[in-house]
Amino acid sequence: MKQIEPDFAKIKILEELFEEVHGINSNPENFKSIGRMEAIIGYYAPKLTAIHNAG
Repeated sequence: MKQIEPDFAKIKILEELFEEVHGINSNPENFKSIGRMEAIIGYYAPKLTAIHNAG
């Protein structure tokens, strides 16, 4: 957002991911199993890394 011309498409994707992750964080069942937490991280980490590395 601080860029002269913010990448609004990237911002929209990040906002959508924020909503998804917020829903996951709101469900205590997701924190009762290491396997479930690893699955969540395994799913979202590559997506966030790709967005970050996209420029």
